[in-house]
Amino acid sequence: IKLGYKDTGKGDFKAEPTLEFTPIKGGVEQKPFAFTEQGSFVNDITTNAITESRGASTLGSGHSAISKSISSIVIGSSGSLIHAQPLSVVVGGKNHKIEGAAAHAYGVNSQGSSVIVGGTGNVISASKNTVAVFQNTIIGGSSHMIDGDLLVNIANTVVGGNNHTISGGYFNIVLGGESNTIQGAYDDYPLVGPYSNTILGGKQNIIKNAVSPGSGIIGGQDNVVVDHHNAWIIGMESKTSTADDTVYVENLDVDGTITANEFHTSVTSASIIYASG
Repeated sequence: IKLGYKDTGKGDFKAEPTLEFTPIKGGVEQKPFAFTEQGSFVNDITTNAITESRGASTLGSGHSAISKSISSIVIGSSGSLIHAQPLSVVVGGKNHKIEGAAAHAYGVNSQGSSVIVGGTGNVISASKNTVAVFQNTIIGGSSHMIDGDLLVNIANTVVGGNNHTISGGYFNIVLGGESNTIQGAYDDYPLVGPYSNTILGGKQNIIKNAVSPGSGIIGGQDNVVVDHHNAWIIGMESKTSTADDTVYVENLDVDGTITANEFHTSVTSASIIYASG
C-alpha cells in the first residue's frame, strides 16, 4: 500500500486534507481510498466526492457525492447524491438523490435523517418553499419521489412498487402498486398538506389535497380521495370520494353479522328474508 498525506487541493481528493491509501497489486496501483481531516472515509476517491460534510463517508460506492450533510453515508450505491441532508443514508441501488432545501426566508430550516434503500432513481427532495425535510424513507422500487412545494415534508414513506409520488405533508405512506400519488398544493394548504394518509397497492390512485387525516385507498385503479378525512376506497375503479367518514366498496360479501343503527338505500324495492325467534 502506498500511503501519503495530501493537503487541501492536492492529491485525488481535493476538498480537505487527507491521508490517502493506494493499494498495489502485482505492481499496479488500485483505486485509492482516504481518511479526511474532518473524520470522513471515502472509498475510491477518484470517483466519489465529499464536501462540507464532517463525518460523512462513502463505502463500496462509485460516482457518488455527499455535500453539506454531516454524518451522512452512501453504501454500495452508484451515481447517488446526498445534499443538505445531515444524518441521511443511501444503501444500495443507483442514481438516488436525497436533497434538502436552502435556508428559507422565514429563517427556519430543518433537514436530514432521510433514508433510501435499494431500487433505482428514487428521490427525496425539497423546493424553494420547503422549510422542513426530514425522516423521509424510500425502500425499494424505482422512480419514486417524496418532494413538493409545501412547507413541510416529514416522515413520509414509500415501500416497493414503481413511480409513486408523495408531494409534501407528513406521516403519509404508499406501499406497493404502481404510479400512486398523495399530493398537496402550496396554494391551497401551504402550512400542512396531506397527513396520515395511506395507499396500499393498486394503480394510479390519488389522495388529493387531503388536509384532513386518515384517508386511504386499497387496491383498485384510478380512484381519487379529494380532501375528505377518514374516507377509504377499497378495490374499486375510477371512484371519487364524496364525503368524510365513508368507506366505498363495489360489492361486499359478509360471512358473519352486520350490525348497524340504520340502513339507507336507493333501491325502490327489496326482499328481506329473516327468521324470527
